[in-house]
Amino acid sequence: MTDALYIGTDHLATLSNLTNGATDEVQNAATVTLTLLDDKGQAVAGADGLAMSYQTASNGNYRCVIPYSISVQKKEYTARVVAIASGFRLQKDYPVLVQAAAY
Repeated sequence: MTDALYIGTDHLATLSNLTNGATDEVQNAATVTLTLLDDKGQAVAGADGLAMSYQTASNGNYRCVIPYSISVQKKEYTARVVAIASGFRLQKDYPVLVQAAAY
């Protein structure tokens, strides 16, 4: 998962190896979304419910682009990933630090 975002830059976020915890079966047909949350738990406009697409023949890898156009400040955010597959729901939060772009 992306651990740093740079202001004014697109970012590729990846969820790797999604599996069913009870069966260890790889989940290649899940519905997966990413929402970027600020320090108050509010979704960032333009980064709310971004669909993460399954990467063909990847064994449970999903990706989405967090667009450069979102309005963020230099501080910590949370990337919340929600995956639903085979009747199960996974929610996982990842810390993300927003930084000024280094050119």
